[in-house]
Amino acid sequence: MQFLIDILKPLRVICFALAVAARLTCGRETLRVCGVQIKSNEAILVIVEDSAAGAKHIQSPTKKLILEDDKKQSSLKSFLIAAEAFMRENHIECIAIKNRSGSGQMAASGVTFKIEALLQLTVANVAYAAPNMLSKVAASNAATPPDSLHSYQRDAFLSAALILKKAGLL
Repeated sequence: MQFLIDILKPLRVICFALAVAARLTCGRETLRVCGVQIKSNEAILVIVEDSAAGAKHIQSPTKKLILEDDKKQSSLKSFLIAAEAFMRENHIECIAIKNRSGSGQMAASGVTFKIEALLQLTVANVAYAAPNMLSKVAASNAATPPDSLHSYQRDAFLSAALILKKAGLL
């Protein structure tokens, strides 16, 4: 299984790089990334665009999506429909998900992995942000979290900014 994961990681990076190149050749000026931090049964969302001044937070009335009951198929479908609508309405081209631990004492619950899987179904480009890299990107002037963010959205913002920085857009 790990072998398969190791093979797929570079392919995700290549797909993201191709999407960025396609955006640049089509004359689009910005790339919209949805930063996501998954906690418990909710996905905290922040929309970020690259700009000359650095990572730009785009205000949205939707701050989080909540999975009501992970055991009910109707709840899973409702979450997926809401996530797809959010990505479509906000023209999201990439999702940046803050990594969670899969094992050990601080392991994330199974519900968070269900949420991650549902989010992966909404957009072709999904990237992952390592928690230890978020503090490094926060220290750069291009990715300072703006005052318009709620404190609980900080890591989602930094996840999106990190992916923009990795793509060479910040």
